[in-house]
Amino acid sequence: MAQTSGASSDRRESDQLHEVELEAYRLLEQARLRCECLLREFTNDKPLLAIHRDLGMAGYLVSTRVDPVARARCLAAAYGGVVERCWDAASLLEAVFDGALIASDAVGGALLRDPRDHLCEAHRRTLAAVELLDAQLAALCGVL
Repeated sequence: MAQTSGASSDRRESDQLHEVELEAYRLLEQARLRCECLLREFTNDKPLLAIHRDLGMAGYLVSTRVDPVARARCLAAAYGGVVERCWDAASLLEAVFDGALIASDAVGGALLRDPRDHLCEAHRRTLAAVELLDAQLAALCGVL
Protein backbone atom coordinates (compact mmCIF):
# COMPACT_ATOMS: atom_id res chain seq x y z
CA MET A 1 0.00 0.00 0.00
CA ALA A 2 2.89 2.38 0.72
CA GLN A 3 4.15 2.01 -2.85
CA THR A 4 0.71 2.86 -4.23
CA SER A 5 0.55 5.93 -2.02
CA GLY A 6 4.04 6.99 -3.13
CA ALA A 7 3.17 6.46 -6.80
CA SER A 8 -0.04 8.44 -6.34
CA SER A 9 1.88 11.26 -4.71
CA ASP A 10 4.44 11.27 -7.55
CA ARG A 11 1.62 11.35 -10.10
CA ARG A 12 -0.07 14.26 -8.31
CA GLU A 13 3.24 16.14 -8.20
CA SER A 14 3.78 15.48 -11.92
CA ASP A 15 0.25 16.68 -12.75
CA GLN A 16 0.78 19.86 -10.72
CA LEU A 17 4.08 20.55 -12.48
CA HIS A 18 2.39 19.94 -15.84
CA GLU A 19 -0.29 22.52 -14.98
CA VAL A 20 2.33 25.06 -13.85
CA GLU A 21 4.28 24.53 -17.07
CA LEU A 22 1.13 24.91 -19.17
CA GLU A 23 0.22 28.18 -17.46
CA ALA A 24 3.78 29.49 -17.83
CA TYR A 25 3.70 28.55 -21.52
CA ARG A 26 0.35 30.33 -22.06
CA LEU A 27 1.61 33.48 -20.35
CA LEU A 28 4.88 33.48 -22.28
CA GLU A 29 3.13 32.96 -25.59
CA GLN A 30 0.63 35.71 -24.85
CA ALA A 31 3.47 38.14 -24.06
CA ARG A 32 5.37 36.99 -27.17
CA LEU A 33 2.33 37.46 -29.40
CA ARG A 34 1.76 40.94 -28.01
CA CYS A 35 5.41 41.72 -28.72
CA GLU A 36 4.84 40.42 -32.25
CA CYS A 37 2.06 43.01 -32.65
CA LEU A 38 4.53 45.73 -31.66
CA LEU A 39 7.06 44.40 -34.16
CA ARG A 40 4.55 44.91 -36.97
CA GLU A 41 4.77 48.64 -36.26
CA PHE A 42 8.43 48.83 -35.16
CA THR A 43 10.01 46.23 -37.43
CA ASN A 44 13.69 47.02 -36.83
CA ASP A 45 13.58 47.67 -33.11
CA LYS A 46 16.50 45.56 -31.82
CA PRO A 47 15.36 45.46 -28.16
CA LEU A 48 11.87 44.33 -29.25
CA LEU A 49 13.39 41.65 -31.47
CA ALA A 50 15.48 40.43 -28.51
CA ILE A 51 12.43 40.45 -26.22
CA HIS A 52 10.42 38.48 -28.79
CA ARG A 53 13.26 35.96 -29.17
CA ASP A 54 13.71 35.53 -25.40
CA LEU A 55 9.99 35.09 -24.74
CA GLY A 56 9.70 32.61 -27.62
CA MET A 57 12.67 30.56 -26.47
CA ALA A 58 11.44 30.58 -22.87
CA GLY A 59 8.03 29.34 -24.05
CA TYR A 60 9.66 26.60 -26.09
CA LEU A 61 11.81 25.49 -23.15
CA VAL A 62 8.93 25.51 -20.67
CA SER A 63 6.77 23.43 -23.00
CA THR A 64 9.28 20.71 -23.87
CA ARG A 65 7.48 18.12 -21.75
CA VAL A 66 3.96 19.35 -22.50
CA ASP A 67 1.67 17.20 -24.62
CA PRO A 68 1.38 18.68 -28.15
CA VAL A 69 -2.43 18.81 -27.99
CA ALA A 70 -2.35 20.69 -24.67
CA ARG A 71 0.33 23.00 -26.09
CA ALA A 72 -1.87 23.78 -29.11
CA ARG A 73 -4.84 24.56 -26.83
CA CYS A 74 -2.64 26.89 -24.76
CA LEU A 75 -1.37 28.65 -27.86
CA ALA A 76 -4.94 29.16 -29.09
CA ALA A 77 -5.93 30.60 -25.69
CA ALA A 78 -2.90 32.91 -25.74
CA TYR A 79 -3.69 34.06 -29.26
CA GLY A 80 -7.33 34.73 -28.33
CA GLY A 81 -6.23 36.93 -25.45
CA VAL A 82 -4.15 39.09 -27.78
CA VAL A 83 -6.34 39.59 -30.83
CA GLU A 84 -9.53 40.38 -28.93
CA ARG A 85 -8.25 43.82 -27.89
CA CYS A 86 -7.27 46.98 -29.69
CA TRP A 87 -3.99 48.38 -28.41
CA ASP A 88 -2.02 51.56 -28.81
CA ALA A 89 1.77 51.04 -28.78
CA ALA A 90 2.31 52.29 -25.22
CA SER A 91 -0.47 50.11 -23.80
CA LEU A 92 0.76 47.14 -25.76
CA LEU A 93 4.32 47.58 -24.48
CA GLU A 94 2.98 47.77 -20.93
CA ALA A 95 0.89 44.64 -21.51
CA VAL A 96 3.96 42.78 -22.80
CA PHE A 97 5.87 43.86 -19.68
CA ASP A 98 3.06 42.83 -17.32
CA GLY A 99 2.65 39.49 -19.08
CA ALA A 100 6.38 38.77 -19.04
CA LEU A 101 6.58 39.67 -15.36
CA ILE A 102 3.71 37.33 -14.48
CA ALA A 103 5.22 34.64 -16.72
CA SER A 104 8.54 34.97 -14.88
CA ASP A 105 6.73 34.12 -11.64
CA ALA A 106 5.07 31.12 -13.28
CA VAL A 107 8.37 29.88 -14.73
CA GLY A 108 9.99 30.43 -11.33
CA GLY A 109 7.24 28.31 -9.77
CA ALA A 110 7.93 25.49 -12.22
CA LEU A 111 11.65 25.84 -11.55
CA LEU A 112 11.11 25.50 -7.80
CA ARG A 113 9.17 22.26 -8.34
CA ASP A 114 11.65 20.83 -10.84
CA PRO A 115 15.06 22.54 -11.03
CA ARG A 116 16.12 21.21 -14.42
CA ASP A 117 18.41 22.98 -16.87
CA HIS A 118 15.68 23.78 -19.41
CA LEU A 119 13.58 25.53 -16.77
CA CYS A 120 16.63 27.45 -15.49
CA GLU A 121 17.29 28.69 -19.02
CA ALA A 122 13.61 29.53 -19.54
CA HIS A 123 13.64 31.58 -16.34
CA ARG A 124 16.86 33.34 -17.34
CA ARG A 125 15.43 34.25 -20.73
CA THR A 126 12.14 35.46 -19.23
CA LEU A 127 14.02 37.69 -16.79
CA ALA A 128 16.19 39.02 -19.64
CA ALA A 129 13.01 39.97 -21.53
CA VAL A 130 11.61 41.68 -18.41
CA GLU A 131 14.84 43.65 -18.04
CA LEU A 132 14.72 44.83 -21.66
CA LEU A 133 11.04 45.68 -21.34
CA ASP A 134 11.74 47.71 -18.21
CA ALA A 135 14.32 49.74 -20.16
CA GLN A 136 11.84 50.19 -23.05
CA LEU A 137 9.15 51.45 -20.67
CA ALA A 138 11.60 53.79 -18.94
CA ALA A 139 12.60 55.23 -22.32
CA LEU A 140 8.94 55.63 -23.27
CA CYS A 141 8.19 57.41 -19.99
CA GLY A 142 11.17 59.69 -20.59
CA VAL A 143 9.69 60.60 -23.97
CA LEU A 144 6.25 61.31 -22.56
